[in-house]
Amino acid sequence: MSTAAGATVFLFSDIEGSTRLWEQQPAPMADALARHDAIVRRAVAAWGGRLVKGTGDGIHATFDAAPAALGATLQLQRGLADAAAAGALPLAVRCGLHAGPSQARDADHFGPEVNRAARIMAVAHGGQVLLSQVVADVLAGALPAGVALKDLGSVRLKDLAQPERLWQVLAPPLRTDFPPLRGLDATPNNLAQQLNRFIGREAVLPALHTLLGQYRLVTLLGTGGIGKSRLAMQLGAELLDAYPDGVWCVELAPLHDGLRLPQAVASVLGVREAPGRPLLDALCQHVASRRLLLILDNCEHVLDSAATLAKALLQASAGLRVLATSREVLRVAGELSFPVPPLGLPAPEAAAQSGDLLQHEAVRLFVDRARSAQPTFVLDAATAPAVVAICRQLDGIALALELAAARVRTLPVQAIAERLRGSFALLGTRDATVAPRQRSLQLLIDWSHDLLAPEERVLYRRLAVFAGGWTLELAEGVCADGSTDMPPDMPPDMPTNMPAATCRATRCLICCQRWSRNHWWRRSPALWTASTITACSTPYASMLPQGWPPPKATPLLCAAATQLPTWPWPRQRNASWPASTRPVRWRGWTTHVRTWALRWTGVRKTLHPTPRAWRPRPACG
Repeated sequence: MSTAAGATVFLFSDIEGSTRLWEQQPAPMADALARHDAIVRRAVAAWGGRLVKGTGDGIHATFDAAPAALGATLQLQRGLADAAAAGALPLAVRCGLHAGPSQARDADHFGPEVNRAARIMAVAHGGQVLLSQVVADVLAGALPAGVALKDLGSVRLKDLAQPERLWQVLAPPLRTDFPPLRGLDATPNNLAQQLNRFIGREAVLPALHTLLGQYRLVTLLGTGGIGKSRLAMQLGAELLDAYPDGVWCVELAPLHDGLRLPQAVASVLGVREAPGRPLLDALCQHVASRRLLLILDNCEHVLDSAATLAKALLQASAGLRVLATSREVLRVAGELSFPVPPLGLPAPEAAAQSGDLLQHEAVRLFVDRARSAQPTFVLDAATAPAVVAICRQLDGIALALELAAARVRTLPVQAIAERLRGSFALLGTRDATVAPRQRSLQLLIDWSHDLLAPEERVLYRRLAVFAGGWTLELAEGVCADGSTDMPPDMPPDMPTNMPAATCRATRCLICCQRWSRNHWWRRSPALWTASTITACSTPYASMLPQGWPPPKATPLLCAAATQLPTWPWPRQRNASWPASTRPVRWRGWTTHVRTWALRWTGVRKTLHPTPRAWRPRPACG
């Protein structure tokens, strides 16, 4: 019986324990591997299959029909059993079969179904042959004589959102009894089943695998919505096999009191509090002899408590690793901070080559989520420019892209891109299951801003006057007021590290920058204007947005810059101004400031005219 039209049957195999065999018996292993390769080639060719490539000590082959794929697999296993019976080094080969469509390129196959076939093989034991539900359905009623299938139930597979119902091939005299499968449920964990695909981070994940092996505390840093939590969950799922005592995630966002952090961790780990004994001591005793990975998600609002807990647990257990996500570092000895970058963005001119856009992570994420909202959505020459514009306007921030993609259900991408140029109000959801702070981009940045110290908010406001990036020297020239030094740490939502050789060494994400401009212009036009004027008078005024300041206002702005930032901004009509301002004539300059600020920030209709009492009118004479 053949598979569905357009479907290919994939066979993946692997030798279990090959690394150990190479270490212990290198010469016999070399002969056994050569024999294995010959048996595999004969079996695949005999049943009309195609050997795609070798995968280390295994193979990837394709077939046009499920019965042929099963026949080749059984011939492979029987050939290896016969060789072992003749005195050769026994090899325990595990095999997985799955069928579905794929993309063929350069004599190789790609796509989700190929990945699923490889994951099915990965949960098997040496000598075991597993089939997906699709292949089992095709083989129903067409199995060879003496061959049967055993239902193993649904199994969660690494990296895949949907579980797979698996079947084991029973073909005596081949081995038929095996331990439970190596699915995600085999290792203790509380990782939630993800509802959509994990996309991107191809370079980040391998780097984090290595770093978690070298450092016992790794903190994923980044602005809200950039994907820290999802990245941590994916990393935890991929490292399940490395931690026999489990991978455990503790969600800290619901906590409003850092003192309750030990209770939250104890609840996840199943540790009970004993009367008269601190709970932290019980936690330390629990982890002391275990090898596990503890994920502390969203530490920024309970930073000190999270740091104290992480340090105590790490000192109590050599087998513990802690992976934290936060907008700020924990500042614990031995901590490695890893800035999570935005998703990869295409260049502005890349829209002309729509076929190459999917190599960029931000575009892939947007297209995937857009198709979930509107299955008929396609990325073509008509939609590519708008998709590129959306991805670039949203800085490759994963949450913002997902919120924008959901709008494809009701708006064309061209309309979404146009609306995002003036406002991010479009980026919101009514999903009641989503954390309140993640229901819109505005709420997300509000959450981050509320965590800043007062001096950090001042710095955040002042840095937002720059359209591009800044160096430390530039930031000090614009933001320092002479009375205090720059804060030792930049606000956590502001910087993204860039090569030190570039002039614009640090830049502000567009989303955060636009939020700051709009927020402070609405809250206090005086404060915002003062920050802008300060920037105009510096040697770095060329870093300001194009067209700012207006030519007619420039002389007045620069003349006032040395005095204005320290002035008390009057809120009463008759408030007086410092006598030292007498030489400067102010009439008209506030109109220029406000007019150009409105054009610059994109805020027009939403702002009310500046009250007359807020307009500086120093005495002239």
